[in-house]
Amino acid sequence: VDRWAGVLMAALHLAEENRRVPFVPKVHFFHPENTREGFLEPGFAPVILDSLESEVIRDFFWIFYCTGIRPINIEHMYWTEPDPRPKHSYSFVDRDKGLLWIPRASRSKNKKPNVIALVGILAEIIERRWQKRTEGGVISSFVFHTKGERIWQNSRFRAWDKARTALGRPDLIPYDLRRSFTRDADDADV
Repeated sequence: VDRWAGVLMAALHLAEENRRVPFVPKVHFFHPENTREGFLEPGFAPVILDSLESEVIRDFFWIFYCTGIRPINIEHMYWTEPDPRPKHSYSFVDRDKGLLWIPRASRSKNKKPNVIALVGILAEIIERRWQKRTEGGVISSFVFHTKGERIWQNSRFRAWDKARTALGRPDLIPYDLRRSFTRDADDADV
């Protein structure tokens, strides 16, 4: 909201300079102190991730923690490159090359594609998901699915809530994994 209000204020100042408006009203911007600073303690990620009961949700969060990519890119991850669409571009796994592709800008802040090598635990997870692509007689095009349907946010949050409560850490949110990945990758000079 502040960004759009800032654009509006810049337009009003320009209009005032060109004598299109008599004055620009003084606007006070709201800057709440809501910056989340949650990180997992070193070594705690495996504890919470391994406590998730559902294997597919556990794998989902492991990918999230090990790559730092946005949950929507994991939720919409396919086994093959989907047909290009004008407004959307989804991530996909290229098993032949051992790569995870996040091809286009629509789901990226920097508007650049990302390519992640599938090595170590990432390769293990993707191989496990490949073995589970057929479930309930349905072959899923989604990497993370239950009976062919993608894993929805509410089911992930329910599983996360159950795990964090069982561990006595009700303060943890899934994005703590992303922040922890960023910190850990930076500490390792990745």
